[in-house]
Amino acid sequence: MFFVRFYNVLYIDTKLTFDGKGSFNVIKDYFELEGDVPYMTTETQALIDKEIHRIVRGIEETFSLQATLTYAADYPPFYKHPEVTANVVRYLEQGVGDYLTAIHEGDMLAGSEDFAYYLEKISGCFFYIGCKSKNAQEVYFNHHPKFDIEEDGLVAAKSVAEVVCGYYG
Repeated sequence: MFFVRFYNVLYIDTKLTFDGKGSFNVIKDYFELEGDVPYMTTETQALIDKEIHRIVRGIEETFSLQATLTYAADYPPFYKHPEVTANVVRYLEQGVGDYLTAIHEGDMLAGSEDFAYYLEKISGCFFYIGCKSKNAQEVYFNHHPKFDIEEDGLVAAKSVAEVVCGYYG
């Protein structure tokens, strides 16, 4: 993981790959840096875009080289609508003590990129169900290589049905 600090922007947790193929003791003619830059607002995305371009220009100038930057803001910010979110919490509270042990609000996350497109068209809310392995010391999200699901925890998926039934009556 790589953490970047731009002025007036929260730390951005970015997953990167650095590819400079070839022999380790030879200066490369070419290398590629590839990654994902999550953001929470369009303003933050615009600032990130500006800063990445500024950094690349600075690297070109400092090291007398030519860089090619391909940067695409290829998905919208993930926005949970407050009214829908409040309803989701209310519906889920009905399951606490039955099939849910707790409900809590987590830190802001970039969320699901495809779901962010839905939220541009309709009001909605994305939420996680808990299915941490009983033996796990830390929780890893489903795209992490150490993700280990506790299948018994999938009963929490009932929470999705609770929300849908509550919403649609």
